[in-house]
Amino acid sequence: MDRCEPRESRTIELGYREVVEGAHDLGGLDGFGPVVTEDGELTHHEPWELRAQGAALFAVRDSMRPWLERLDPATYLSSPYYVRWLRAAENGAVASGFVTTDDLARWRSRFDDDPDARPPAVHDEVLRARVERALTTPHPLPAARAHSFRPGQRVVVKRWHDATHHHRCPRYVRGVTGVVETAWGDEPVPGEEERSAPTYTVSFASTDLWGDAGEGPFTVSVDLCEDYLEPAP
Repeated sequence: MDRCEPRESRTIELGYREVVEGAHDLGGLDGFGPVVTEDGELTHHEPWELRAQGAALFAVRDSMRPWLERLDPATYLSSPYYVRWLRAAENGAVASGFVTTDDLARWRSRFDDDPDARPPAVHDEVLRARVERALTTPHPLPAARAHSFRPGQRVVVKRWHDATHHHRCPRYVRGVTGVVETAWGDEPVPGEEERSAPTYTVSFASTDLWGDAGEGPFTVSVDLCEDYLEPAP
């Protein structure tokens, strides 16, 4: 099981309470400017981005998500999306012993000193097919052993935080009441991958999450592990 080491956190004032979390948990926060989606349908913009994603998925044997969350806030917030993947992959590869920090420093120096330098290219059709299968093959969840909640039931997301370990419970839904849309099968509990629990799609009213934001009410659907939920009173 991959446990995250304590990572740098920040304290954000949210009305009457303080919440300590990592820089990745930004849902509902203001001050980051408009969301630009002119080319939002594109999954990649440059060839190196796909290579960075592939390197991350195959160089880090465990989930990439905890490594992304370990990035310090300055690096996380100032880096484009696939640069985060690359930095997280480097950290994971060093921790796993695939490369050393000296290796990374030597490679960076090589490309900094020679603007015409090119990374080595390997054309391996067998490996390419393996990667494509891994990225495009769906993996349905096994049926849940038992569900604690049913579709249509009102639930409350527990008020808790864990700034040390990986989890998949956004800060902005904690303490908020929602309605179960769909009850899914069992999957590994984030941060406790040796244990499984059902996952649910829970819908929340935007007014319950953020009040009247001046854009009209809408619904937000979030996939949440059963551990994060309790029955609504």
